[in-house]
Amino acid sequence: MNQHANFSEVLSDLCSINEDAERTRQFLVGRGIGYRSQDARQLALEGIQCDVGACGNWINSLLGLKKLCKEHYDEQWESEYLRILGTRLSASSA
Repeated sequence: MNQHANFSEVLSDLCSINEDAERTRQFLVGRGIGYRSQDARQLALEGIQCDVGACGNWINSLLGLKKLCKEHYDEQWESEYLRILGTRLSASSA
């Protein structure tokens, strides 16, 4: 199973969620609820967008770190990757 493909699918899904949240926000604006309103719906949608964006950023960061470890640590890349992440798992149990 190609993990990179799975993460690409997740990133694509996160983008779709963010786009749906933005369309909903714009719908509310069209109904007279300001974009920066303190309306609970706007706040919830903004929170969703922030959380989804943060998740996507972490996935991209971890994939970038994995790529760097593969380039710089050859056969020991997995154990070095886990060490940099700060996990106590071994490469075989991760």
